Amino acid sequence: MKKSARMQVVVNLAEHQQDKLGRACAEQQRQHADAEAKLRQLENYQAEYRALASGGSGRFDLNRLEAARLFLVKLGEAIAFQRDEVARQAGQVALARADWLAARQRQQQLDTLVAGYRRDELARDERREQLNSDELAGQRHERRQRQPQT
Repeated sequence: MKKSARMQVVVNLAEHQQDKLGRACAEQQRQHADAEAKLRQLENYQAEYRALASGGSGRFDLNRLEAARLFLVKLGEAIAFQRDEVARQAGQVALARADWLAARQRQQQLDTLVAGYRRDELARDERREQLNSDELAGQRHERRQRQPQT
């Protein structure tokens, strides 16, 4: 079996790994986008709630103000948590992308290696064919030389 054919198994495995890591990277990007969307949603909700809480009916109700303050504190904590999640997801995206890029580079290197093997094999085959052709031509020439000329 030719070297290029044996290496094709390795190339196929590298392609499979690159595809797998590409899908994982895309999934990480999706999760990051979802986390960012959730953060924007929480921030918008916080802004809306503040606007509603500050634009009250003019009545000063201590219980209502305390409940709104506590709710805004909890909402602020949720936003801080979500910001941390967005940052964590961004790190995961960077790692997944680095893994995918490394696999892609390895795949390209293997493709280049196999292409070189194929070029070498083709050149060897062409040399072999040329030698066979030259040998046949030499044998024909010898037979013609041995035949009596009429």
